[in-house]
Amino acid sequence: MKIKYWGTSASEGVPGIFCSCEVCKKARQFGGRKVRTRSQLCIDEKILIDFNADTYMHSLKYGVDLSKLHSVLITHIHGDHYYPNEFLNRRVSFAHGEEIDIPLTVYGSSAIEDNYYSTISESARFLIDQNRLNFKFLTPGNRYEIEGYEVFPLPANHGTYKPLVYVIRRNGKTFSYLNDTGFPRDEFFEMLKKLQKEYGLRFDAVSYDCTSCNYDWGYNSTHMGLVKNAELRDRFNQMGLTDDKTIHIVNHFSHNPTGSDYDDMVKSAGEIGFIVSYDGMEVEL
Repeated sequence: MKIKYWGTSASEGVPGIFCSCEVCKKARQFGGRKVRTRSQLCIDEKILIDFNADTYMHSLKYGVDLSKLHSVLITHIHGDHYYPNEFLNRRVSFAHGEEIDIPLTVYGSSAIEDNYYSTISESARFLIDQNRLNFKFLTPGNRYEIEGYEVFPLPANHGTYKPLVYVIRRNGKTFSYLNDTGFPRDEFFEMLKKLQKEYGLRFDAVSYDCTSCNYDWGYNSTHMGLVKNAELRDRFNQMGLTDDKTIHIVNHFSHNPTGSDYDDMVKSAGEIGFIVSYDGMEVEL
């Protein structure tokens, strides 16, 4: 399983479009890993997690022909993770070729379809009639097979309607993607424990929301930072889901907290055993 981080920032990006804080100044000056686009991830060029307004440029940057991609998992409907307007470019008069005749299936909670119509209009149903787009709803705590992968959606702790995080397994390798979420609630652990018992889950890699970076915003926040990441890692260890071979990655960074610069985060995260993601980073399981 090859995991590629297309984007690794929170909603504003780094540098923030209208911001001149020290973190953003460094990103503009030095570029490279200090620059972050909105969070998005691709697995084996088969499954895309989230579909934001940076998707088009990401596909060009990483050389991925999106006409050949047929499955997208959506975590939640905030605009930096879900930009349904782009789907209109799949219409019959705009997109051509054999691959495009296979519909793009968008997976997530029922919120994704509701948001699609409320964002565009009921007239956007023509894409479904043209067999260019399809919605499939996922229920947390269940197992689904998508593109030959086992997909286990779980409830996120985030400030929007029916948010999800995902556990994905293929050929005995398992990846857990915990974006955007605060420290998970009890229902998350209850469902995860049930799935662990039924399907023998064990995580080879975990990607944690780290929006608050070195700051701890507490249990009531809908995001995490290194303090809660370490606490959640300990919880996974106690449950037998992770061990000393598991890769622990922090992701989804805001430019707002002091010390959120890439180099600063590498130092602080590395001290407690986490890898810091960056745009274009690949992880092979």
